[in-house]
Amino acid sequence: MVYMCTGTTTHIINEAKTITLKEGDLLFLNQYATQEILPAGERDIAVNFIILPEFFDRTLPMMERESILRDFLVSSLSQNSALISYLHFRAKEIVPVQNLIENMIWTLLSDRKGVSTLTQMTMGLIFMNLSAFADTINQDGPDQYEQNIVFSVLKYIETHYKDGTLSQISAELKQPTYYISRLLKKHINNNFKGLLQQRKLQQAGWLLANTSLPVEDIIGAVGYDNSSYFYRKFKEKHGVSPKEYRISSRKKTL
Repeated sequence: MVYMCTGTTTHIINEAKTITLKEGDLLFLNQYATQEILPAGERDIAVNFIILPEFFDRTLPMMERESILRDFLVSSLSQNSALISYLHFRAKEIVPVQNLIENMIWTLLSDRKGVSTLTQMTMGLIFMNLSAFADTINQDGPDQYEQNIVFSVLKYIETHYKDGTLSQISAELKQPTYYISRLLKKHINNNFKGLLQQRKLQQAGWLLANTSLPVEDIIGAVGYDNSSYFYRKFKEKHGVSPKEYRISSRKKTL
């Protein structure tokens, strides 16, 4: 992860993509990506963080619930097969992220006991905030056009999982439905209906684990009108019934 404190730096990623970081920008690189940093000036100051994969063992569970957007961001950073090898955030105007990064740098420089745990927790908070600003990712040029559309669709599904439709998001993005379907298949290897259902089941799991709502109420809350279909799909995803899932989740918190 590279954080641009002041000035600018130019990075060539995978010998192909050139990105210029400006003050406040964040650049996350997949562990399999390569970068070349071109010579910088005296006032161009950036902090380069080397993050081991196991660092995220505590960080990722902090993100309070599953989401397809979170899964996509994480896979982009952790998998060799990920289509996107970097994530570039224009984060200068995201005040919580700026504060958290500056606090993390100060903590690392203080070299006190417990720094590792505190840093992991801070990084978790950074990810939680960044996941809410998907529209600031990879906005650098025409070659990022397809990725920007995919991010917009994922963001839409996050908040419209109950009754969202492909036609509605297509109209909002001013793109034909067949084009968005093709992009989702290319970048996510899934279709809109599949992603919508995945988000519904993720939300159902969260409600089962964190509320006392009856299962029938949860079925309606996430947008299903066929109980039998919900039970079948839930077991396909989680391997257990909703009741068993709730019991298991409660035991983990004891």
